[in-house]
Amino acid sequence: PDKIKDASYPFDQAHADIILRSSDSVDFRVHKTILWVASSVFRDMLCLPQPSQSKDDECRDGLPVVMLEEDAKTLNFILRTIYPVRSPTIGGLDDLYPVFHTVQKYCFEAFEGFVEEQLNAALQREPISVYAIACQYEFDDIAQRAAEASLALPSVTHSQYLKQISGEQYSRLIQYHRDCVNAVDKVLSSDEWFATCPDIFFDGSPAAPCSTC
Repeated sequence: PDKIKDASYPFDQAHADIILRSSDSVDFRVHKTILWVASSVFRDMLCLPQPSQSKDDECRDGLPVVMLEEDAKTLNFILRTIYPVRSPTIGGLDDLYPVFHTVQKYCFEAFEGFVEEQLNAALQREPISVYAIACQYEFDDIAQRAAEASLALPSVTHSQYLKQISGEQYSRLIQYHRDCVNAVDKVLSSDEWFATCPDIFFDGSPAAPCSTC
């Protein structure tokens, strides 16, 4: 097993009353009261009768240890957000995606609207990734806007997040691109939109302001 490491301040304080241990063996000494307020899942967990400690790795320095599936980077971001300390720097989607999953999993109420805000912020920059994540979390309006933004790309580029959505959701994105391309081709191949307008000249003479189209 990995050697247990201690998280940095403020999650290394002796007055904490519970330890959250990350998947990569970093111990975060935190306070039950803050977890109670911030997360309905932890609130329910802390209400359950606590079993007697029988294993060495379930207790450290007299504090109960809760083993979590999340890594230290993700836990550090979330805990610094809910604690009264400087908020962590927000990175790109690759950094935020595990945070999205964790705040949904543990119902961190302080993050209400956080996922939507970050997806909207990244929409123009990474439309395919945003589309996939929005589909995964059922944010249909964001998925639609991301699909529209993806039209600026020459093709549907690869994103690691596409594997998180269904084949149907991916097919809808591909079909949307095809429909838009076909619509543009239809317009460009037809002269119907180039309606006759008496105020427009095509013989090289100056064009007067169009008053009929």
